[in-house]
Amino acid sequence: MTKSAKSALIIPSSRRIVKACPDGGARKGLDSRSREDAMALGRGTSGLPRLFRRGGRQRSCLSQGVGYTCNAMGNPREEQGIFERIFEDESLTADLTDTAAQRLLEWATREAERIVQETEGSSRERKARLHALRRAVRRIAEEARGKPPTGQLEWVQALLEVDARALEEGKTGRRSRSRPGGLLFLSLVVLALLLQQCVGGGWLGRRPARETVAGEWVTVYFTAPRSPGDGPSTYTGGIDADLVALIDAAQERVDVAAYDLDLKTVTEALIRAHDDDVQVRLVTDGAHADEEAVTRLREAGIPVVARPEEDRGLMHDKFVVVDGAWVWTGSWNLTENGTYRNDNNALLVASRLLAQDYATEFDEMFSGLFGPSSPDTTPYPVIEVGAEPEAARLQVYFAPEDGAMDGILDALSRARDHVRFMAYHFTSARLADALIDLARQGVEVEGVIEARTVQDAYSEFDRLLAGGVDVVTDGNPYIMHHKVLIVDDRIVVTGSFNFTLSADEQNDENVLIIHDPGVAAAYIEEFERVLEVARSAE
Repeated sequence: MTKSAKSALIIPSSRRIVKACPDGGARKGLDSRSREDAMALGRGTSGLPRLFRRGGRQRSCLSQGVGYTCNAMGNPREEQGIFERIFEDESLTADLTDTAAQRLLEWATREAERIVQETEGSSRERKARLHALRRAVRRIAEEARGKPPTGQLEWVQALLEVDARALEEGKTGRRSRSRPGGLLFLSLVVLALLLQQCVGGGWLGRRPARETVAGEWVTVYFTAPRSPGDGPSTYTGGIDADLVALIDAAQERVDVAAYDLDLKTVTEALIRAHDDDVQVRLVTDGAHADEEAVTRLREAGIPVVARPEEDRGLMHDKFVVVDGAWVWTGSWNLTENGTYRNDNNALLVASRLLAQDYATEFDEMFSGLFGPSSPDTTPYPVIEVGAEPEAARLQVYFAPEDGAMDGILDALSRARDHVRFMAYHFTSARLADALIDLARQGVEVEGVIEARTVQDAYSEFDRLLAGGVDVVTDGNPYIMHHKVLIVDDRIVVTGSFNFTLSADEQNDENVLIIHDPGVAAAYIEEFERVLEVARSAE
């Protein structure tokens, strides 16, 4: 079923599937002179080095007997978190094709490993250099994004030539916290000027809270990614239309927890609500706190709180709470890429109990309690919503305080016949172990993982494949961004939670586990579509 961008939304229909409809379009090409300039700067682009075998288990701690001798960065878990943060920030490479993103992430992984292996200097200096590396990746992606897909790899390579020299210079001697960032920034500014001419735990022990909803209680949404040849002129009919309608209908309060926000439609709806005396608040991640949309909200008088960028984790949530009665959540970032290029899902749930859960989490973050400092205070961790005997059961987890991975593993333990999963990023050894065990027990386990994240040295892709799991890399030329598990055609796990150590222990995340065959059927249909695209790309 397809909805137009102008359709109103007051009461969602039960288990409804809403898919955006892509339009045609074209993008400008890179002129020949610009291509020659990029190639001249990007010498040696004939081959892409394979720095890590897919799913490799390399560590910068050296194995000695049964123990590890680690560098001053700490232990393997902290090192894994550092790597994951580079890959988990999907906005770093959001506008890049797989080949360009792979090249950039290979380089970032190599540089990150080199930094954590060094023994000279203090831990603080190494962490400063890792922050500088992340900023460098972001700036390179910013320069390359928007370029024609056929030329992106050349642009990334050209930019890496300049940044590699800057990183090498900044590596020598004891350094201040700001020096590497300054070198990287200056090098990229010079290059940008040269290129200006070009185109721009388990629930059995918990008593569920019961809630009867007048009408039907959930709407499920899936994006419809455009092809690389489509341009911004095709960016219409997205799933943002219903969120905008919901915000426009707000009477009292709109709380937004958004890892990233650049959609003008949503930004303008929030400003309209604020101007109509609705209380509007935003929590975001520090890496995105100065972006144009967030700046517009601040200038309009909307209060904004950002998780500090120097924290070990991300504010990775993507949820909206309206009038204490509605919750919008899922994998969907409130961005053009999230809406029109990436595979994403979202749900709109009519439930005052669920809204109270999400509002409590929002208030904690708005008061500055992020990551491990956030208390375990979810009012209604288990909710039954709808009319008997077909009431759906919802389990709510907020990471890291609620033990979200324990809840996910509990849901998986109920599998008898079939498990399907879609994962943007998969480095969790615990989850991989559980899926491999199920496969060995005769449960059919199949999944799709985003192709560019299997470059992570901690990816579980190869181990899953060797363990009998039918897993493939995705076929979307941009990003397959789902974080979904479907158990036996009756349970769905979704939310912002990537299957990583960082999501479980450091990031601010939310997980919704839904026990409802109708919702499961909608997600199975999406899984089959994503799987078909993946297999056709092999």
